[in-house]
Amino acid sequence: MHVPHMVSYFPDEGQAAVWADGPNVPLAGSVLPVAQVSEVDGGYRVTAKSPFTSGANHAEWVFVGGFLKGEGGPPRWLFFLIPPGEYEVLDTWQTLGMRGTGSNTIAVEEVFVPHEHTLAVEDMVEGRSPTAPLNESPIYRLPFTAYASLGFAGTMLGAAEGALEALTVALTEKRTPVGARVAEGQSVQMRLGETAARLAAAELLLLRIAGFAGSGAAPDLEDRARAMRDAAYASKLVVAAIDEIVSLSGTSGFGTANPLQRVWRDVHFAAAHISLNPEINFAHWSRLQLDVERPPSLLIF
Repeated sequence: MHVPHMVSYFPDEGQAAVWADGPNVPLAGSVLPVAQVSEVDGGYRVTAKSPFTSGANHAEWVFVGGFLKGEGGPPRWLFFLIPPGEYEVLDTWQTLGMRGTGSNTIAVEEVFVPHEHTLAVEDMVEGRSPTAPLNESPIYRLPFTAYASLGFAGTMLGAAEGALEALTVALTEKRTPVGARVAEGQSVQMRLGETAARLAAAELLLLRIAGFAGSGAAPDLEDRARAMRDAAYASKLVVAAIDEIVSLSGTSGFGTANPLQRVWRDVHFAAAHISLNPEINFAHWSRLQLDVERPPSLLIF
């Protein structure tokens, strides 16, 4: 989803290795800092079983995350590029939703990763990259939290909009047991209209976030907090919309052949991602407004 963009924050040597034969390289990454890391001459030794690596089955290069213990300071969260042939894909993605992402586990065992193939998460969060001056687009200098949630929230919105279109066609044709058109019921009309309004509101919130990418302006902390807040709220609107869509579809919406139930499962699953967590994102924005110190555990902010 965001992995190629995330790789664009790595040092030039790492990017050159990944894209040595051209840009069409399937990539996957696991951000969770679960890897065991030890520093050695020229780089690091990395051992990991890193879950939630979307696209792992088709990837060539991957990256995994891990903490490097600091000397007298807090540990540093790093990403480590792993080349083809140096990792194993474990089949762990047995889920009710988002099955198509194939977010399996990447396993690596004592793999050497040179310094040039690593990225400090703090640099990505702040939009710092040694290769940023080489790229004309401001997206390569954008702090990660200014756009990070779009990959999930935008996909959720698109899926729900498709479900709304399918429902509208179905309701146009549907009739009651006595032959009356379901579409003529005012309750159905009201519920359909409100559902469409929820999705339209979510779209406007996400478009404002997307505006950061092409604006060329550097979003400050409040901009970034608002982006995360708005993405979380947009996801709540989309969840409410897909729940109403499936409710309006009746029992047929839960048929295994009906794509609405798949969208319903996928939207709810995506909304559970930590980047869209309302409790975290709403509170983070509010702390800035209320001049309350940020908990040090929230490294991504």
